[in-house]
Amino acid sequence: MISENSSAVKQAVDAVLGEVLSVKWCDEVAVFDKYQPDLVAELSFDDKNRRVFVEFKSNGEPRFIAQVAGYFPLLPEGSYLIFVAPYISERGRELCKELGLGFVDLEGNSYIKFDGVLIETYGKHNVPREKRILKRLFTTKSTWIIRKLLKEPDREWTSKDIADEANVSLGQVYKVTERLEAEGYLEKEWGAIRLKSPGDLLDAWREVYDISDHEITGYYCPFKDRRQLLEKLKGSEKYALTLGAAADLVAPFVRSSDNYLYSLDFSRVKRLLELEPVEFGGNLYLIKPFDEGILFDTRMIEGVRVVSNIQLYLDLYKYPARGKEQAEFLRENVMEF
Repeated sequence: MISENSSAVKQAVDAVLGEVLSVKWCDEVAVFDKYQPDLVAELSFDDKNRRVFVEFKSNGEPRFIAQVAGYFPLLPEGSYLIFVAPYISERGRELCKELGLGFVDLEGNSYIKFDGVLIETYGKHNVPREKRILKRLFTTKSTWIIRKLLKEPDREWTSKDIADEANVSLGQVYKVTERLEAEGYLEKEWGAIRLKSPGDLLDAWREVYDISDHEITGYYCPFKDRRQLLEKLKGSEKYALTLGAAADLVAPFVRSSDNYLYSLDFSRVKRLLELEPVEFGGNLYLIKPFDEGILFDTRMIEGVRVVSNIQLYLDLYKYPARGKEQAEFLRENVMEF
């Protein structure tokens, strides 16, 4: 594989290192303690020399990064290891830094750090590509599985358990968990599936989620006091509170007068709350979810139905009225990951 890409790899590394260091590529690559790197270069700077080993992979997923980092014990003393791939995601780049692994990708991202040398660059096309990768990870059926995993982040699962609780096929579980494993979010061992970093998974999800993607309609509600509103809702099962009204019940922190409710049956909720349509604005908003998974794991609090903590966090995080503060308070004090 490297023979077909060696010119592109050398060019990418030269573009990063050549600005500040002298780079000389070795024509032959020797075997070092049963380890043979893809490419070797000699660097010269400030009267110092440093040997650099380069490993190229056709995929920059975290599992390949971990594989390359496993070569560290085999490296000769005084050498430095650089991982090269066509594209390395933000998560992959952070993992390289944690492991002390230099990286260069063909999109223009790089990080090199040794002997007082620090080089870090960012490519021009990272944001759109990163979004595309994340959106593929957080498709509708995928999030049904992810919701269940995040609900019990310390649980050891079987594929059948996940399929049963998320109401998806075993084939869907396999595809999603394989992808999550490739991105370093979970691990599989002897049939057991467990999350490795639930917090990172939730962080990634919040980047592509936006409550405004739902159908949101404003209404005038005569019950302006929230206590009256909640009293009216008791006993009904056709809704679930979110945003400020839900946060006040789960983890009150930011004062909010907004009332947002998810519902699959607008007509019933409108009759129950005597809602009147308005041309602009309103004091109560009904949200028609684009995905039934939004209403997974709702619960009753003080007699009214509230979305899950996962959903509440996602809804709050990008909400303009101090939503991020409320979301982080919820996460720190209730979710704890």
